[in-house]
Amino acid sequence: MASAGASAQVEQWNPGVAVNLPHGILESDVSVPRTVSYLGRKERTVFDRRVDKMITIDAYVFKVTWPNGETSEGIINPEFGSRYNARAALNIFLPAVGRLPYCLRKRIAEIKVHKGDQAFGGGDNGLLFYSERDRIGQPEFDEIVVHEAAHDLGQQIGDTQAWKNAQAADKVQDTSGRAGFVSVYARENPTREDVSESFLAWLLLRKQGERLTFDERTYIESTIPNRLKYLDNWNCNTYPVGL
Repeated sequence: MASAGASAQVEQWNPGVAVNLPHGILESDVSVPRTVSYLGRKERTVFDRRVDKMITIDAYVFKVTWPNGETSEGIINPEFGSRYNARAALNIFLPAVGRLPYCLRKRIAEIKVHKGDQAFGGGDNGLLFYSERDRIGQPEFDEIVVHEAAHDLGQQIGDTQAWKNAQAADKVQDTSGRAGFVSVYARENPTREDVSESFLAWLLLRKQGERLTFDERTYIESTIPNRLKYLDNWNCNTYPVGL
């Protein structure tokens, strides 16, 4: 992790924004209310990193209803053994999902949970979680959930000419040696990870800027100014972030 201060102006954040700005979103921040109802056991096909493929499971399925009427389906692996254990596993993640900005949360149709310690995932209108992941309960947990939820946005805009133009302009303007990417993770995975990394940096800068140091704010503003403008113009409803 790059420390705040002068070194952040020289060294690119490694590996990513969430690890370097874990103070941007806090567990004590507002998480929107939701209701959860059990729908029973239903067959669902989901991805599982433990076997690196899609699998079909007889899942415990829950309906999660958010304040504006949007719903997400909680799809819990039957390996948890009972609907009560499944609900407990889902409950690990719902507060963080409730802290997502509305523009991301409204896209989440599925919240899938397996046992194990594998990397979280996002995209295709869903989130993928593992109940024994070492990031759970750590300061960067909420930021990682934002990053994963932003993959759905990345699938929408990451390959557009407007986003590519912003990337190219940032590369030209950035004279720090960071090549116009906000983190090593974004730079090494410009197609898959750049939108998620840039969105998280934008969200924390624009909505939680008082929690960042001067150097952290300057780092973001000087590295991805054109992506920041792009996201400013997107007019994302970020509620409840920043309350």
